[in-house]
Amino acid sequence: MGWLVLVWTGCRTVEPFGPALAGQVREGQTRDEVRAVLGNPTTLEQSGMGLSVETYEVWQSIFGRYGIRDREEALEIRQFSVRYGDDGRVERTLYHRGVLEGWTLLYTRSVGPWLDPEAMARVVPGRTRKSDLESWFGPASMARLDPGGGVRLEWVYQSIEAAAVTPGRSFRALEVVVDEEGLVQSAKRVDRVFPAWRR
Repeated sequence: MGWLVLVWTGCRTVEPFGPALAGQVREGQTRDEVRAVLGNPTTLEQSGMGLSVETYEVWQSIFGRYGIRDREEALEIRQFSVRYGDDGRVERTLYHRGVLEGWTLLYTRSVGPWLDPEAMARVVPGRTRKSDLESWFGPASMARLDPGGGVRLEWVYQSIEAAAVTPGRSFRALEVVVDEEGLVQSAKRVDRVFPAWRR
């Protein structure tokens, strides 16, 4: 296994961001050609094997109408990840859209389902498959390519933003890496803090 470096490069990407824009990226293109279309990525991950993944993310609130006020109903996460080979050219791309339902109370927002710890303990690398995860937990909240190969999936099960205290969002998630055949390679629970999402 090679080393892995994760770098946050910013939270702004070209809009509108969706399948049409992501579809302009083709295998074999250079990093400069991709950035000319999409701009700077949100994150950059590099492995010791010469592979790298750049991911573009947009987090947006989905609002519903309640009386005379709008209230946040859910959080939409759109991701497009690009994996580059050791020659610096596009090897593979992945577009993903996830939606987290939640609630709002004063200055605190919480989104994402609660995943039972016993259910998470059933995830066994080398045995559990992506289809098992989806049947247990539903669609993944986030998905991006992994520099070491395969796809990294995350199921957010607790997410809170205390806007009066910090502009960031903290969340807990189950992070799973599956190979090209959908077999789980690794699984862990993670706690993270992200910048405030786009509204």
